[in-house]
Amino acid sequence: MKKITLLLFLIVFQTTLFAEACLWKSVEHNAMTLVDQTDPKDFSMYPNPAKSTLYVTSNKQSATMEIYSITGKLLMKKDLVFGENTINVSVLNPGIYLAKFSYEDNAQVTKKLVIN
Repeated sequence: MKKITLLLFLIVFQTTLFAEACLWKSVEHNAMTLVDQTDPKDFSMYPNPAKSTLYVTSNKQSATMEIYSITGKLLMKKDLVFGENTINVSVLNPGIYLAKFSYEDNAQVTKKLVIN
């Protein structure tokens, strides 16, 4: 009888530990997507791929441009004005980045940016 009780205890104990180790935890995360949420004629970004200078033309009075690495790390943030803006991207290593544009009316658009 002791063997059965001990075996039953071990099965219940191990099952409980396994169940606790596999519990799902709620995680809140804001993911960046490549879905346009604003009119594409509100801005233009060129040249793409860029080497040292990126030109961004905005048809909005105020906007913000953020450049993220593929892993989601914020590398650069610039305030944009109406018209043409010049951005020095020579500090970025060659690679693929995400350029996120946010406007005063909460509209956003994210585009791929390539640096040679």
